[in-house]
Amino acid sequence: MGSLATSGFDYDSLDVDNSTKRKLIGHANAINRTRRDLLIRSIIEMGLELGKAQDLLQDAGGVSKFRVWVEDEFGFSASSAKRYIFSANTLVALSSAQQMNLTLPAIYEMQHANDEVRSQAVRLANQEKVTVETVKGLKPPYKGPRKDRKF
Repeated sequence: MGSLATSGFDYDSLDVDNSTKRKLIGHANAINRTRRDLLIRSIIEMGLELGKAQDLLQDAGGVSKFRVWVEDEFGFSASSAKRYIFSANTLVALSSAQQMNLTLPAIYEMQHANDEVRSQAVRLANQEKVTVETVKGLKPPYKGPRKDRKF
């Protein structure tokens, strides 16, 4: 029986009729959609709140205060906080269909892409699942370090 659920579970291994298997697959898909919806809502809420806090602390004297606050208050890095902020700002601008088609790792990868790549990824998300590999494939090939930069 062809499985619709995306997990690695082998529904054919169950000793039940096909109708029961289809119902189980339906329940699994509903649970996975709910988990993803909750995750997206959490990322949006956390990212927006972190962005507000970052703005407050920048007004109070700098990025290092935000870093210390995030690390001490939540136990994760400032770079993780910035990924939440970027992801939240990206997600709120998308339709729910686009949100479902953009994987979270793809959104994180978009953080390191130019505006054209981001736009292309969002357009693709109207029709298909967009993964990290998709976003990387949209980026121009790396040509090595720029010659005009001094390190």
